[in-house]
This record gives sequence, structure tokens and C-alpha cells, in this order.
Amino acid sequence: MKDLGGGSATASVKSLEKKGYVIIKHESVRRDPDADQEFLETKPLKLNDEQEIALAEVLREPEGDEPKKPILLHGVTGSGKTEV
Repeated sequence: MKDLGGGSATASVKSLEKKGYVIIKHESVRRDPDADQEFLETKPLKLNDEQEIALAEVLREPEGDEPKKPILLHGVTGSGKTEV
């Protein structure tokens, strides 16, 4: 039983158990929080020209022994960085 603070709740329930009024048992209950939800299939958005250029740069393989460098996409909120 989980003690929710101070131990008084636990002590009270244990006292009721000793008197035979309640039975304490531990069990696991699995729940699916999304059971009553309907999820619609989504499709990738069409990238604009700037996003296409940025994506091409992200996917570009380095030439020769050139190491792959980190890329930072810079833009205001809602500019389409996530789609890239």
C-alpha cells in the first residue's frame, strides 16, 4: 500500500484490516491511456523550395575524408524547421 503522507492513512487502513473490515492486497493493473482515442493517419507535408534546399544539405554526404558536420536549422517558430 502506498503511504500518501504522514503514515496516518496507512495506519488507519491497517487497523481496519486487523479488525477484519478490509482486506489489503497488492495487484498490478495495466491501462491503455489511448484506448478511447482515434488517431488519423497523417501524410508528410510538401516542402517549400527553401526547405528542399535545407533538406538536401542535411542529407548531403561529405566528400572524400571530410567529416560530417553538425547542422543547425535557424528560423522563427512556425518557419518549417520541424518538417525538414
